[in-house]
Amino acid sequence: MRLMSIILLFIVVTLFATCKKKDPPIGTNATTQLPPITTTGENTFGCLVNGEVWLPKGKGIFAGLNSDYFSLGVTIQAKHFHTSGGSDYIAIGIYKDYLDATLPIELNMVESQGVISKYSCSNQNLITDTIIGGKLNLIRSDTINEIFSGTFEFTVVDSQCDTIKITNGRFDIKD
Repeated sequence: MRLMSIILLFIVVTLFATCKKKDPPIGTNATTQLPPITTTGENTFGCLVNGEVWLPKGKGIFAGLNSDYFSLGVTIQAKHFHTSGGSDYIAIGIYKDYLDATLPIELNMVESQGVISKYSCSNQNLITDTIIGGKLNLIRSDTINEIFSGTFEFTVVDSQCDTIKITNGRFDIKD
């Protein structure tokens, strides 16, 4: 009986030792790991990068999510610091003339002319342009309480990073 208990214990331990942590789901199920779409200034940000969950990650002066509302518009910068070193970031700039937009805004403007989005990869800034761009939907643009919420998606291309598709993006910030 004691031998049987030892064998059973060995089998159970072996089964648990061979279990692997599952990777986050890719595709439509991955959106459940993103923050909900809110409009109350929750200071949230998330998206899928090539189908994988991407959330800001950082601490202290290297905060994962920063925003700034000023006379020229709003900037949002989300950084993801990797435990192995290095980082990625996604930035969105919305100039003041676009803060009242009710329709989706094209993310295909060049810097200093409207709305831009950037993704960093291999220490390079990849910026949406007039050829490949995306869309930004402002759900809430409250300049009095400085709350800005919306959804976004865009694509950038670089020879070192290939094609980067940012989808199911959402943010809800209070400056």
